[in-house]
Amino acid sequence: MLAPWRVTVGGGGLLFTTSQSKAVSHLLKPDVRLGFSTRHLGLEVGAEVQAVASDEPGYRLMGALATLGVPLVDGEIFELDLTLAVGPGTDARILHYDLASEDTLTVWARLGLGLHWWLPGDRVALGLTVDVLNLTVIGLDAALTFRL
Repeated sequence: MLAPWRVTVGGGGLLFTTSQSKAVSHLLKPDVRLGFSTRHLGLEVGAEVQAVASDEPGYRLMGALATLGVPLVDGEIFELDLTLAVGPGTDARILHYDLASEDTLTVWARLGLGLHWWLPGDRVALGLTVDVLNLTVIGLDAALTFRL
């Protein structure tokens, strides 16, 4: 039987390690995430949409990812997961070390750590995610997770 569904809404910042410009507005961009998941067979499985809005076309990103969380700590109040995600996403030039891309879509791959602190009542958690996308983007996001 599946555990209750979770809805996670989050956002934060991304550091573009391949940016040739050292201007803060090029190195750091805000992102937003919306995800749905459940615990099944001891794993967190789900799907997520992630987007980055930017004035520069080479930095605009949007992806739809299948997600997997492997629990490292699975307590009643605190959870720590190794997070893996893969799926199609826009192929912005900033995702490439040589800043060259002719494709519209590419495969996104993300690896990170997700932390959740469940608040009293066990329905809402505060979260923090640190991850790396396609070996070129480092993310730090805060989130709210709701158990349905």
